[in-house]
Amino acid sequence: MASANAHCCIHLLPLALVIFILFNAVHPCLSFNQPTRQRIDKVCHQMEEYGFCDQTFTQNIKTPSADFARLTQVALDQTTQNAASTHAFILQLLSKVTDKPTKNALTACESAYCVVMQAFLQEAVGDFNRKDYDSMLEDEGVAPRAQASYEITFITPPSPVDPLKEIHRQMGILIAMAVVTGHELLGHRMMKSTT
Repeated sequence: MASANAHCCIHLLPLALVIFILFNAVHPCLSFNQPTRQRIDKVCHQMEEYGFCDQTFTQNIKTPSADFARLTQVALDQTTQNAASTHAFILQLLSKVTDKPTKNALTACESAYCVVMQAFLQEAVGDFNRKDYDSMLEDEGVAPRAQASYEITFITPPSPVDPLKEIHRQMGILIAMAVVTGHELLGHRMMKSTT
């Protein structure tokens, strides 16, 4: 009887291993420690959509512990990746669109995403890596204005249908996450240097 159960369990081992791997791929960090959870909540409660913010951190932090530097790094990385892929998508749309209002709006969007990519990819990430957080926040400050210019293009008559509405909404949240985590990081660094 014992050998029959052992034989049955051996056959289930590969299945259990696959389930374990898949579960960990979906949930890279099963739970954060309390200080990390509090940091994530502090940032995400300031966002337009808590769930998207929390999911972004949860999917990209592989350890139970993360300080504001790690949260800032995740926000910068995700903002940069999102801006680059959105820019590529805009270029793809521009190559296919024929009506003038949509083409003009997408051209303005392409310019706005170039500004966002430069602010994050070329400047803010470098400043973060040098631990020059004041400059990083200054660089990031350009992105919300660029994003606002994008929004105007799709509400100015004649208003074409916005093919990037959801992508753009997520981009706004990512930019805000980078700015908020950067401010928290800078605030914590300043508090440590005065004590």
